[in-house]
Amino acid sequence: KAVVSTQSTGALITFGQLSGFSAVMFYSVQVAHTAGLGKSSTDLFLVSEGVFLSNVIGVIWSLCVIDQLGRRRTLLASQAGTVLSLLAVILSVNLVDRSNDHYVPIPDYVSEECRATQCTACIASPHCGFCFFNTTYGSTEGYCLDATAAGHSLLDRCEIAGGYFQSSYCPSQSNYMLLIAMAAFVIFFSLGLAPVPFMYASEIFPQRYRDLLTGLSISTYYTLTAIVNLAFGFLYPILGISNMFLIFLSITLAGFLFTLIFTPDISGRSPETIHLVFQEPWCKCGGSSSGRHSEYSTILSSPEHCD
Repeated sequence: KAVVSTQSTGALITFGQLSGFSAVMFYSVQVAHTAGLGKSSTDLFLVSEGVFLSNVIGVIWSLCVIDQLGRRRTLLASQAGTVLSLLAVILSVNLVDRSNDHYVPIPDYVSEECRATQCTACIASPHCGFCFFNTTYGSTEGYCLDATAAGHSLLDRCEIAGGYFQSSYCPSQSNYMLLIAMAAFVIFFSLGLAPVPFMYASEIFPQRYRDLLTGLSISTYYTLTAIVNLAFGFLYPILGISNMFLIFLSITLAGFLFTLIFTPDISGRSPETIHLVFQEPWCKCGGSSSGRHSEYSTILSSPEHCD
């Protein structure tokens, strides 16, 4: 049915875009800078180009394996890798934010806007900066301060207390792990989450609705891209980078479960019959005595064909 195939394709596109790919592509420099990377314009350029190169690698990888693995397996592999990459991003940000054993309380004179307990959340605010006292591995012992001109005396207090004020990045030696995690995220997304939903869109729609529904799919994609970019830019100074990627992780995991349960494979079908997959009952058939793994198969006749 056209309605069922449209809903399935729309769900795949929605889960893909809400995984945060466009936010990583557009805000990779800001995220890396906040976490301590990109202290110079050259470093920022390398971060940007590194993310772009990761996208190219993922696309080439997809071209090499998608026909061998099939649409569904490629998509599942992409979603699983994306979930693991997002976990690595969250872990990397938490390592940057990890406090020393000696807790430094926030002074009473710090404004409410800048009373963040984590360095990345503090730096994300345009009006705040971090007064730190220790730059050892994964440590950001210190507290958040106002970085505006009116708070200049606060910066003096930081230096008098023996601290060093920074309003653009968090000092940590674990920030390169964040760059690797973001690159892995882009590669795995480009492997399947980027191309496969549109392959479904171009193949499963009935011929008489194909132009209309393909256009609707593309419109949905770009609408969600704009929403994710605007929401990330507005929310990450409020929620923090770690919490934003935690939201992306939850959505991507939900998308993985949706693909695993509700999305059949369409490999090997002609364009005229692919949409029939969504009209026919399909079940999980058992493997043969040769040890072949069980797979989802379309049942064209009676249920007795299932082992």
